[in-house]
Amino acid sequence: MLEKHPLLKKILLTSLICLPVMALGAYFRLYPLINKGPAYAKKMATEVVHAHFKDKLRLYIQKTYPNLDTKEKGKLLRIKFKESLIDDAAAISAMIEEGTRELLKSDNIRVSPFLLEADSYNFYGLTENIYKTGKISPQIEKGKYFNPLMLAPFGKWEPLSLHPFLGYYLYRVINLFETGVELMEAIKWLVILISVISVIPFFLVSLRLRISALNTFVGLIFFILGPLFVQRTVWGWYDTDVYNIFFPTLILLSVFSMFLALDKPKKPYLIAMLTSFLTAAYELFWHGWGFIFVIMLAALPFILLADYKFNHKQYAKKIILCYATYLISTFFCISILISPHTFLYTFEEGLKMLSSFLGAKFDLWPNIFLTVGETQSMSLEKVSFLVGGNYNYIYFPIAGCLMFLFSSFRLRNIRLLFSSILLTVFLLGTLYLALKAVRFSILLSVPAALCFTLFLEYTSKGVIYLVKNKFKKQHFVKPAKSIMAVIFLALTIIPISSADLIAGRITPIYNQTWDNAMQKIKKLTPENSIINTWWCPGHFITAVAKRRVVADGASQQEPQTYWIANALLSNSEELSLGILRMLDLSGNKALEYLEYEHGMIVSDATSLLKKILPLNQQEADAVLASEGFTPEEKTTILRMTHQTPFAAYIMVYTEMVDSYAALPYIGNWDFKKAEYLILNTQSNKNIRIPSRDSKDFLDFIFSLSGGLPACSPRYNEVARKDNKIRFENNFVLNIDTKEGFIISQKDGSIIQPKSIFYAENGQLQEKKYASSTLPYSVLLAENNNSYAIFLLDESVAKSFLFKLYYLKGKTLKHFTPVFTEESPTKDMVIMLYRINW
Repeated sequence: MLEKHPLLKKILLTSLICLPVMALGAYFRLYPLINKGPAYAKKMATEVVHAHFKDKLRLYIQKTYPNLDTKEKGKLLRIKFKESLIDDAAAISAMIEEGTRELLKSDNIRVSPFLLEADSYNFYGLTENIYKTGKISPQIEKGKYFNPLMLAPFGKWEPLSLHPFLGYYLYRVINLFETGVELMEAIKWLVILISVISVIPFFLVSLRLRISALNTFVGLIFFILGPLFVQRTVWGWYDTDVYNIFFPTLILLSVFSMFLALDKPKKPYLIAMLTSFLTAAYELFWHGWGFIFVIMLAALPFILLADYKFNHKQYAKKIILCYATYLISTFFCISILISPHTFLYTFEEGLKMLSSFLGAKFDLWPNIFLTVGETQSMSLEKVSFLVGGNYNYIYFPIAGCLMFLFSSFRLRNIRLLFSSILLTVFLLGTLYLALKAVRFSILLSVPAALCFTLFLEYTSKGVIYLVKNKFKKQHFVKPAKSIMAVIFLALTIIPISSADLIAGRITPIYNQTWDNAMQKIKKLTPENSIINTWWCPGHFITAVAKRRVVADGASQQEPQTYWIANALLSNSEELSLGILRMLDLSGNKALEYLEYEHGMIVSDATSLLKKILPLNQQEADAVLASEGFTPEEKTTILRMTHQTPFAAYIMVYTEMVDSYAALPYIGNWDFKKAEYLILNTQSNKNIRIPSRDSKDFLDFIFSLSGGLPACSPRYNEVARKDNKIRFENNFVLNIDTKEGFIISQKDGSIIQPKSIFYAENGQLQEKKYASSTLPYSVLLAENNNSYAIFLLDESVAKSFLFKLYYLKGKTLKHFTPVFTEESPTKDMVIMLYRINW
């Protein structure tokens, strides 16, 4: 019956393959919604407690048996751990129960009402603008919109994205069926919806490549459950990563269809125009879209060479015309949908982004992206796991790609050969990007899954060919097919288990503590205030608190980040105040004026600004006069540095202190050294800048900031008797006299640090130790009569950041506490201070 209705047969086949895969993909992406509860809490608590006991045993083994090799230590650890599970069963059980109760109270277990991460909040804020005003921004020009809350005090023009519009329209549709659904709850479903729809074009690509139903089904499961794909499209993730799956899959489908239609007179050109439209639509959602454009162009010479070699240039003219149609149509599509300027602008921005993320090119300004985890390079094994859920997965897509190339070449199927060449370029290009930076691993998901599906197809064909033709065992063909079907289906346990692992451990960055802080900022600060802080929570502040920020995730690469780091590192409150005043008045305009209007090099301009910023206006005027500035120039500079800004605040938080290393790298950057290297690298062969891929690159980069000042983790007090306190690192302190020493864990000897810093009577006090044997100082921090210490460099103890966070601003004159927000588990603190100009 179905043979008489081919369309019905196709629909049924599509449904049988795609619907179970889509359901499976949706299930794991809904983990944060459906898999939170007592059982999950107990599982997490058990893992944490067991890890704690293993850490203690590992430390014990290291101290007791230091000469054992690693393998023997591991074996002993397993034995000791099994013994602990029996001997300490009651204590372990009690700790697990306590941990379960604590987790059930926390945001990590309860269904979070919030979005997961910072960029999601950026798009949420834009969606909320559409919801409230009907526009993403009052100002939209040349494919950009103006965001007045970014890059304070002037605002920032950003490329237009349709992602917030899709979120808004999804909200409208959901409310047609269930009224009263909140905007934030509705938009959480958008990326899940798009990700499961991506199954359909992937299935259609498989049909174009003549892959069997079973192998397509298995390949689809690897595709939809790729760990990175799941992580970036889970419930509560409202970012644009999903479009890096959806559009490349559609574009591949379109291009493969174009190749297969080369014998038709008009069809390939129409498909080329369709591909242009899809590429232009991709640009409307993700502004790094140009990579697909480059891959298409990179494949062209190889496609023409294959046509020349194996087909006597039969398709050369048509291929060139199809490509010309694609290129011209893409330009016109983007020009019509947005503006001609956008086509060139997004290409330029994409190149800048790739250069910042990937390039070893040395620049005058510190590259902030080196401090971001997503920009770090990865091993092939880690890329393999992120994309396919197994450390060896990537070898199979590579093999599948080679099989596809070899098969299409051997069969002289020239149109399939074109597709195999494009897919090879796509796979290798995105694999290179993924190895260079974690951020681009998502781009590898589509070609890797497709090539893995091809591996399954050609492996099964190869086995059947051997059984049928080489071994002449015709009656073994069906059993061989059945065995391979079982094996291939069994392979799906890999993506299913990895998806369970990844989705089950996703925790939101934004939680109730952050939300409490944002609501307080919104309530306690004037509407046009500027909140100065490190760039990471900038999108939280603009989207939820609706306040201006100097830097955020979309402007982290701007010079403002350098100035914020300087302010936080400074040992001088007046300099920190002056830097913040300049930022809130004019951003980096003062430096730009000195550089472009007065001809100063950047190192001299920054030195001059740091010289005048701590001074009052009269003193600064005198310094500028001594430097030869005219009265008009002095007035221009002082207007940008020494007027009184509008209400402004500074926010510090736990993660800023915990990831302290990023600040010295940015804030202590030596522009003079950088300028010297840039000027002399080409002419002086003795000056060598290490490749970014080399082991020496990070050491070289950090050396330009003078290295990283020492700072230990927090050591909490563990015992107190009378006026003596013992801390976790065996530091013993007399809290009255501030005399202190460390008892060595090796031989019990006394080790004395250089000095101790503490707050007293509104001043930062330092007590030096005469018999010091350590080059580090101690910072004493107090919270509700409970103490903690840090071993650190003297400059860190005196830094503005540590005075704000650990000394609660007690030693500062110009900064008044507004509020302190603390998580229930005390592991996260957010503080806001008002700046008194």
